[in-house]
Amino acid sequence: MKESQERALNRLARAYVAQVEALKRYRSKGEQRVIVERVNVEKGGQAIVGNVAHGGGVGEEKLSITP
Repeated sequence: MKESQERALNRLARAYVAQVEALKRYRSKGEQRVIVERVNVEKGGQAIVGNVAHGGGVGEEKLSITP
C-alpha cells in the first residue's frame, strides 16, 4: 500500500514539473537565440562584436548594441 502511494506521489510530482515547464515555454512565446561562433569579415567589411538586441514595432526600427 505504501509503495503504491509513493509511486503515485512521484508520478504526480513529475507531472507537475512537466506542466510548469510547459507553462513557462508558453508564456515566453518560444524565445529564440542564435549563437554565432565564428565570423569572417572580408577586407572593407564591417562587423559588430558584442550583444545585439533588436526591437521595435511596425515601421519602427531600433538597434541596441552592448559591447
